[in-house]
Amino acid sequence: MPRFSPQPQKGFTDFFPDVLRVHRYVEEHLRRSAELFGYEEYDGPIMEPLEIYAAKSGEELVREQAYVVKDKGGRELALRPEMTPSLARMVAQIQKSATRPIRWYSVPTCFRYERPQRGRVREFGQANVDILGPDSSDAELEIFSLIRNFMESLGADGKLYRIRYSSRRYLDALLEHVLGVPADRTVEVRKMIDRRDKMDAPAFEKWVRDVLPENAIADRVLGLRPFADPATPPVADVPPAFRESAGYRELVEFSRKVEETGLAGVAVFDPTIVRGLDYYTGLVYEVHDVGTENRRALFGGGRYDNLLELFSNEPMTGTGFGMGILTVKLFLETYGLLPADVGKADRKGALYVACANAAQRGYAFEVAATLRREKLACEVDLDFQKLGRQLGRADGKGYGWAAIIGESEARDRTVTLKRLATARQETVPLADLPAKLNDLSRGS
Repeated sequence: MPRFSPQPQKGFTDFFPDVLRVHRYVEEHLRRSAELFGYEEYDGPIMEPLEIYAAKSGEELVREQAYVVKDKGGRELALRPEMTPSLARMVAQIQKSATRPIRWYSVPTCFRYERPQRGRVREFGQANVDILGPDSSDAELEIFSLIRNFMESLGADGKLYRIRYSSRRYLDALLEHVLGVPADRTVEVRKMIDRRDKMDAPAFEKWVRDVLPENAIADRVLGLRPFADPATPPVADVPPAFRESAGYRELVEFSRKVEETGLAGVAVFDPTIVRGLDYYTGLVYEVHDVGTENRRALFGGGRYDNLLELFSNEPMTGTGFGMGILTVKLFLETYGLLPADVGKADRKGALYVACANAAQRGYAFEVAATLRREKLACEVDLDFQKLGRQLGRADGKGYGWAAIIGESEARDRTVTLKRLATARQETVPLADLPAKLNDLSRGS
């Protein structure tokens, strides 16, 4: 018989119970924040036709990162690398009857063929939060408020993160009217700006000068740095055409709204925020770790105006973000924000049933069934010998209480209830055991 490696495929993860509990901790905080704002959970297929991603997510994602399979009919399908195209397809089915705005969230597993590194794996949990319907940038204000609520619920204050925002329309106007980038090279320059922090400086400069042989334009692109106020780019003479552009007006108004709603403490303008996916059309944003240990983008999203056109003749705009659970987990670990016991099973109020002899097996299972009917968790040790070893296992698993069953307990329909931390014990009739455990749970 062949022997196979017990390790998972490169870039994939075995979620042992302690690891999974940490991921669930992040997921549940996201769920609670989303539902506080009125969002409903949805899910979709793990595979979609490849052409959906090719049409809207971008060539790089399909060509370099998608896991592609052919079904028996010869159709090319992709394991979902992201959720937004599936969201658009689903919304197209119900958009005429659905009450707007549509507020949905999901926590799917996604797949991308990337080089595994810290915070990047090939199979990953990704929370998604989207609001569809409102044309106003008030939708982005709500998303920013939700992000702040989520981060604060995890213990992250404004000293550790920032929501950095810009606009595709603003950037295009800046490139055209201020930096002088030719229209036929706008998309390429956008990609440059998006990838700048992922490249070393000489390679980035070579790319810019190869695409923009006009030295003055290349110098202006290379000199583009974050500035604080979208209304005042740091150039000597801002052309009137820039101030009259839709992107300029949109972003200046949005920055004012950020100030008015008290979000300025965590949300800041940054013209270098682009986002890589092709379907973004307006405001884009990223949540950045700005602490001293781990400066990087944690997650991000943006406005998409045309995504539903693949599936429907009726347009609908939306905005939302995708967030890697692993990335947030690493952020929390970096700053010591994970509770010390987050990876341990929560067995408060649960009971371990230890039976001294196999002859009392039937009564042990009856005790467990009695508790479970009352929605009280319990575990029966199936060893049925060496009581001390059973109690040791109970203590090692984090149980606070054990029910010991021997001949006398089975005969009298009682249990010996033992507190493992102190060895204190008492005899409790089976009929009274659920109420007793509830009282102990409230008092512990």
